[in-house]
Amino acid sequence: MDRKIIGRLSGLGARSSSDAPDIARVAHRRLRAHAGNCSHRRPAGEINIRMVMYDVRMPPDATDTKRRLLKAATDEFAQHGLAGGRVDRIADTAGANKRSIYMHFGAKEELFDRVVAECMRDLAQAITLDDGDVPRYAAELFDRLQVRPHVSRLYRWASLERQHGIDSEVTQYRERIAAIEAAQKSGQVRDDISPVELLAMVLAMVLSWDTAAWSLKELAPVEPDPAQRRAALVAGVTSLIRP
Repeated sequence: MDRKIIGRLSGLGARSSSDAPDIARVAHRRLRAHAGNCSHRRPAGEINIRMVMYDVRMPPDATDTKRRLLKAATDEFAQHGLAGGRVDRIADTAGANKRSIYMHFGAKEELFDRVVAECMRDLAQAITLDDGDVPRYAAELFDRLQVRPHVSRLYRWASLERQHGIDSEVTQYRERIAAIEAAQKSGQVRDDISPVELLAMVLAMVLSWDTAAWSLKELAPVEPDPAQRRAALVAGVTSLIRP
C-alpha cells in the first residue's frame, strides 16, 4: 500500500474508544479513494482493502467502579462514621483511586449521605407498612437489622453527624406516616399520639438494645437472645399502639 496512505491513516490516531468508529469510517473512505486512483484497478467488488487495527484502550466500567466504591464506603462508614471514615481507605478497599470517588460522588460528606440513603431505601423497599400493621412492621425491621447490622450503625452515625434530612429518606418516612395516619383513622392504632412521634417511638424500641448504654447492659444477667428481644419488641409495640 502507498506509504503516504499508511502515514495518513496513522495520523488519525484514536484518542479514546469513542473516536474509533469515526476514524475507522474515515480510513475506509481514504482506502477506497486510493484504490480507485490506482493504475492497476481490480474489477468492481474486488478492491483489496487491508484492515488497520488501532491500539485503543477501553475505559474501565464506571458502573462496576461505583459499585465497589459504594460497598467499600458502606463498610468504612459503618465502622468509623463520617468523621472517622477515610477516603484513602475506601479507595484502597475498592481497588480504585481517590479521584474516582470525587468524580462519581463528590465530597466525603456527599458519599456518606449517598451510602445512608441507599441503605435506607433498600430497607424501605424490603419492609412496608401499607397495611398499618405496626407490630408486624417492627418485627420485620428487627429481623432485617439482625442480618444487616451495618444499617443500624449507619443510622446512628447519621443521627450524630449529619443533623439534617435526606430527601429520599424523608419521602420514605412520609409514606410510613401516611400509613399510620390511615390506621389511626380506621381505629387500628391509637390516635392520641401524633404519627411522627409514634413512629419515632417504634423505631426507638426496635433499636433499644443497640442504643442502650453499656453500663446498663452490664446489669443484665445474660444478654437476651434475638428471639427474646423480638418477642419483647412485638409485645411492647402492640401495647404502645393499642387504641
